[in-house]
Amino acid sequence: PGNAGGTIYGLGSAFGSGLFLQGTGTLTFNLPGLSYAISDAIADATGSGASGADAGSWGIHAQGGSLVLGGNNTYSGATGIDNGATVEVNGTMTGTGITINPGGVLGGSGAAANVLNAGTVVPGNAGTPLGTLTAQIYDEVAGSTLRIAANAAGASALLNASGSADLHGKVHFDFSGGPAPGTTYTFLTVTGAITGSFSGYDSNMPSVFGQLVYLPHSAQFTVVANDLIFRNGFEISAFQGTCRFGAVTAAQFAAFPAQAIDGQPLCIPPISYTYSGETITGCQSPSTCAPTFPSFPGCLAVLRAQSGTLGGSLASGAYSVDTPVQIDPLSAPVTFSGPISGSCTMDFSGTAGRIVPVYDAEPDSLNGAYIYAMPSDAVNSLTTSQTGCGAISAYANFFLPYFEAQIAAAIESTAAPTLQQVGVGQTICPAP
Repeated sequence: PGNAGGTIYGLGSAFGSGLFLQGTGTLTFNLPGLSYAISDAIADATGSGASGADAGSWGIHAQGGSLVLGGNNTYSGATGIDNGATVEVNGTMTGTGITINPGGVLGGSGAAANVLNAGTVVPGNAGTPLGTLTAQIYDEVAGSTLRIAANAAGASALLNASGSADLHGKVHFDFSGGPAPGTTYTFLTVTGAITGSFSGYDSNMPSVFGQLVYLPHSAQFTVVANDLIFRNGFEISAFQGTCRFGAVTAAQFAAFPAQAIDGQPLCIPPISYTYSGETITGCQSPSTCAPTFPSFPGCLAVLRAQSGTLGGSLASGAYSVDTPVQIDPLSAPVTFSGPISGSCTMDFSGTAGRIVPVYDAEPDSLNGAYIYAMPSDAVNSLTTSQTGCGAISAYANFFLPYFEAQIAAAIESTAAPTLQQVGVGQTICPAP
């Protein structure tokens, strides 16, 4: 065949070293339900070096069935793929470009020309399902699909564009196994720029929940969760399965407040108490909290904290973290006036209690609790022992509660701003 405008129907696979076409026309393949493989190259006369009357340009029009192309196909015309037709490129394909119409499929692990996708592109083939299909420029329209085979370990098929890519369709993932949260797949790479974005993704595993990530020269998919609960909304009666990627355990979350405030310096402000005509004042000038708190009088102390216990429930919408705290032993200057007057140093030790931040929490539909605010905290059950200042030992037990109240106020005022930044935005899984 070599007439201008000529057409060949039902082309088979029995060729020698190649098929060279003279003239101008279109090779039309309409092979419903059948698959034909051409291992040798298809080249038009122009591609073979012909000139003048012998030169010509040929293209391929796939109307039905499956056409598998191997070899170095150098025909210079356009390629069209219609609804119900598949063209698999396992060699190379040049020409003016490939147009995939709705319902058409382009696949393979070879190199193709410019691709305009209004149907489906499937990198890889039956022998190499995680193979790479290379296009020059890849453009897709809304309603198109990029179909990617992937295993459970993070390997996937790849579409590589040696030029640019303009994205508007969706991505469909065919997983051969359930990927773990945190697994990342790079399924699109480009040498040039990526413009646009995918409209979304779906997969053969509806339990998989993830995020599409765009880098300057690639697109990735990171698995956030693989549990149907994640996709169907949170159900406390069915609390099970894999936690959301990035979530922490209850024990890890309960350690956050202590990690944030352990070692913080405190300035315990002056305390004054009167009992039976005796006025006792502690942590007053000349002692100050300098240099840590240069303009405040008081006693300088250090806060110690330990990992807490997480309490609360999803039903109540609140979590509390009961965090044990203590104060390093400190010596406080004390003055007293009344029946007995003078000054001394009172030693305080064993100061221990709990600070309890309360977080607002809500189920985040991803198998855990999402913390969105820390509205309050409180210091509870503070206890202290004291020695020294024997002259006023009779008054010491009455003085201690006021001293403890000042310590509690110092802990809360110092720790609260720090705690407000701790844990907010975090997901806890599993819930306690």
